[in-house]
Amino acid sequence: MRNITGVILAGGKSSRFGRDKCLHYYKGIPLFMNSLEILKKALTTGDNESSLSIIVSTNNLSAFREYNIRPVSDIYKNTGPLAGLHSALTAAATEAIAVIPCDTPFIHPDLYNFLLKNSGGFDAVIPTHGKYSEPLCGIYRKSCLIQFEKAIREGQLKILDALNPLKVNFADTRGEWFYSPDMFHNINRISDIPS
Repeated sequence: MRNITGVILAGGKSSRFGRDKCLHYYKGIPLFMNSLEILKKALTTGDNESSLSIIVSTNNLSAFREYNIRPVSDIYKNTGPLAGLHSALTAAATEAIAVIPCDTPFIHPDLYNFLLKNSGGFDAVIPTHGKYSEPLCGIYRKSCLIQFEKAIREGQLKILDALNPLKVNFADTRGEWFYSPDMFHNINRISDIPS
C-alpha cells in the first residue's frame, strides 16, 4: 500500500514546553521538519519524493505559511489527537495516512515500512512495544473515518477506545532490527531535548 499521505500531528497545546514545540529547533531545523524527514525517508524512493503528499495537522495555520507543506486544522476543536486524525483522514486524497507526532524525532523510518507490511486487511496498524501502544505513530485507512466521527460526537476521545469496533493490527516492534527502547520517546519539555 503506497497510496498514502504522510501526516505530522502538531496540534498539541505544548503546555509543558512553554511555547509551540513543533517550531522549536532540533538538529538545526524545526522539530516538525525532523518528523517530515522521517516520513519522506519511509514513504518515498528517489524518483517519487516530489509526489508524496504531506499534511501537518495543526490549529496554528499561520505558523506554516513559510513552509511548503499543507496545514489542516481540526474540524472538531479542542478534542485532542483523535480530532487531528479525523481531520487528516478527511483531508487526505489517498486511501490511508501514515501518522507521526511532531515531537518524536527518534522514530526510525523503517517503522513505517514494517507497519505497511502488516497493514493488509486492517483498518489501522498500531505499533506496540511491551504493554505500550503508540497510536500516534500508526497507519489509518479511510475506513476509520465514520467510527472516529461517531466517537468524537459521543465524547469518546481516546484513540484506542475509538478503535475498538475496528479491525486493528497491534504490531509488536520489539523483535525488529530498527527497534530501540527510546524510539517512541517524545519531547514534552525543553529539558527532554538531548544536548
